Amino acid sequence: SAADLESGEWAYAIYYPGKVSGGAAIDTETLLLAASADYVDWRETRFELPSGYSMNEDYTSLLAENPSFQKEFRPVFSYGAGCEFRFTGPGVKIRGGYRVVPSPVTDADKSMDRKYITAGLGYDMDRYASLNVTYIRGFWTRDSKDGYTPGGTRETIETDRVLAGFTLRF
Repeated sequence: SAADLESGEWAYAIYYPGKVSGGAAIDTETLLLAASADYVDWRETRFELPSGYSMNEDYTSLLAENPSFQKEFRPVFSYGAGCEFRFTGPGVKIRGGYRVVPSPVTDADKSMDRKYITAGLGYDMDRYASLNVTYIRGFWTRDSKDGYTPGGTRETIETDRVLAGFTLRF
């Protein structure tokens, strides 16, 4: 219909739940071991009316979707661990790590959890400057359904990133 083709603007806000995080580390002269965990209750996600907007039929329909978050999402614990080995003398560091971020979807298959493996090198040029390079490999699966794949499809997602940084302390 013509009404479906009209342009317009529709604003809404999404409330994301808070995150509780914690971690621990053991640090010696040559070795650093670290672990961390995060907790997020994704069932607390909800649509909200943005400030300055008045309630109408469209917003009533949107806000009526909020109970679906309670059914379709779950609380999750993300966790990770890593280590850094420091060579004595030359200021070179080798790092490695692993992180798991579970899918917030209720009854999601474990293959949908995002997993990351990291490797890195650091070099202290002097006591004030250092260079760092990190490689991050991520992998997980995702189920999706749209007009082109009405029966649904399972995608294998793989990401590769290289991060480089320069630190200057003063």
